[in-house]
Order: sequence, then C-alpha cells, then structure tokens
Amino acid sequence: MVALPSSWSTLLLLAACTAAGCASGPQLSRAVQVAEGELTTVRMRQVDGNLVLSLQNESAGRAEQVYEALSSDPSRKVVEDADLQALLDVFAEQGLFAQAVTQVPPDARDVLSVQSGDRTWTFVRRQRGVQQSEAAFHEARAYFLALYNSSVAYHGTGEGRPDFRNERRRVQVDAATATSRLRQLRSGR
Repeated sequence: MVALPSSWSTLLLLAACTAAGCASGPQLSRAVQVAEGELTTVRMRQVDGNLVLSLQNESAGRAEQVYEALSSDPSRKVVEDADLQALLDVFAEQGLFAQAVTQVPPDARDVLSVQSGDRTWTFVRRQRGVQQSEAAFHEARAYFLALYNSSVAYHGTGEGRPDFRNERRRVQVDAATATSRLRQLRSGR
C-alpha cells in the first residue's frame, strides 16, 4: 500500500478558490464547463455495495424539487454551480478526464462519473487499497466526498413519519460491515 501525500493543503486551496470565486486563486485545468441551467451531475458509486452519492448543479433545478419525498435519487444533493465547477476543475487537474473509460469494467471497485449535457465521463478504481497508479482517483474521490459531506440536503419523508429505528439498525449494520472490512484489510486478507 502506498501512502498518499496529505491533501489538506490542496483541499484548503479548493475551499479558498471556491470562496473567492476563483478570481484571485490559481487557475486549475478545465475539461468540463458547468453551463447555467443545464444539468451537470457527479456521481460516486461503490460497486460491491449499495452506496451511490450524487451532486447536481443548483441552476439546473430547484432544490425543493430534488429533495421532495418521491425523488428518484434520494442521495442527490444540490450544490452551487461554482462549487461543482471547482470540483470538476480538480478532476481535470488530476488528469481524470484523460483516463475516462466508456464502460465500467467487471473488476471495478469504485466509480466516479460526470454527466453534463449529452456527454458522460466515467472514472474507475480497480485495485485494492490505495495504489500509486490510482492516486488521482483517490484524490478526486476525497474532494467529491468533502463537497458532498459539507453540503446540506433536506430530503422529505413524504406523508409518513420517518422510521428512525430501522435507520439506526441500518447504520449499525453498515458500521459493523465497515469494521469487519477494516480488520480484514489490516490482517492482509
């Protein structure tokens, strides 16, 4: 396993660039332009699990519509166009658009995909652990998760009351599974 350099400085650079509207920050590469009013989504999917997270640009639709109870994508979050553009620029800077594949290979472990207009770019992680050959993917996924986790979304529950007891059980099972996987990785299995 190869240790990656700390990405905190780059994450802070991304945050500063986003806050300043990139007017005074360094210019990152740009492969995809978020067009106002046109839907652009970035999705992360774990192939061996059921985790799918996605981000969408704010100008493509009202957050209330995305977050309504019967939404087809309950994990989707709406972020400002500038934030999504900064994320895509980081992907470009990492060289991901040049590494895009047309189909997800059967041995893929994680997938990041960008859909803008009628174009789709797909990036995959195929190896176990953090390998130097996939460092760009890991960095991009870390930026995606940082933006996703810092974005607030208020998805409705519909007419029914939320079932926190079942949600708690699901979280406990997920935590036990993650702990088991970490133990297996530490023991080298």
